Amino acid sequence: MKRNLEQWRRVESSCIHRLRYHKRQKKLDLEFPDGGQYEYLDVSSKEFRELTRADSIGKFVNQQIKKHRFRKLNLKSD
Repeated sequence: MKRNLEQWRRVESSCIHRLRYHKRQKKLDLEFPDGGQYEYLDVSSKEFRELTRADSIGKFVNQQIKKHRFRKLNLKSD
């Protein structure tokens, strides 16, 4: 059975509360502890895998993901 990658997924991080990846659109949504949600564009599947395997998710986001274009999401939390 294929896992639905478009569902919010909680992560063990003091910097990131949840994340969600849209493989076809190459978009990564991040929710921060303050509830802010951001969509990062052109994030490859490889980068997403590396993010989920990183020793420090926050450090990986700051060094790799924040290089991507992004926009703030104004969505209710799922």
